[in-house]
Amino acid sequence: MTPITQLKKNEYRQGALLALENFESLLKISEKAAEINNFGAASSLSVLAMEELSKSVVLQLKSINNLIPIKDLDKYFWNHEIKHNAGLDLYFKLESLEKKDEDAPKSLIVMAIAAIALIIILYNKRKNGEENKKKEKSYFNTIKESGFYVGYDELGRKWVSPQDVHNQESYNDFFELINNFAEKVKNWIFNGKINSDNIIGFIQKLDDNIINKDILDKMK
Repeated sequence: MTPITQLKKNEYRQGALLALENFESLLKISEKAAEINNFGAASSLSVLAMEELSKSVVLQLKSINNLIPIKDLDKYFWNHEIKHNAGLDLYFKLESLEKKDEDAPKSLIVMAIAAIALIIILYNKRKNGEENKKKEKSYFNTIKESGFYVGYDELGRKWVSPQDVHNQESYNDFFELINNFAEKVKNWIFNGKINSDNIIGFIQKLDDNIINKDILDKMK
């Protein structure tokens, strides 16, 4: 049995394309849910789609150079939070590539503020205390769970349904963010802008939680 960390380039490419295809399928199902005003399920499905998009990226990077040291590659198939964090980091990095070098730091700050603002919009009705927030693995996991399930707000002593948390406006904002991320991923990661000549420089700037920088430094 060959571990996922030791596949050939074409094998990583196959997995990347399948994950990208699944992303697009899940996003279409999300749109269908929104059409019948089930914005909770639509938002949850959008998070699932984003997870597959994040997975497709790391597999595509490995297909360009299968020696790229992705940390805990197997976790991209079962750990939701690692995909969420990797997705955000990649989003900010790709956003900076589309700006002039002198504008990149400003761009990162703007996008970070936008992401935080989006999270606030999605959850301003929940009014969770700090203690409840600490129990959540990630905001994206909370979006997913609150969109699928009825929960109980201990602080407010009331039941909360997906309809209480999600609405068309919050879904549209989140859907737009994911589509923007997908466009950047396809443009940079899948269409050849990131290639064997520049991939080392690209991943050097990714989060240390995604890339093993010690191994990467030895590849230069």
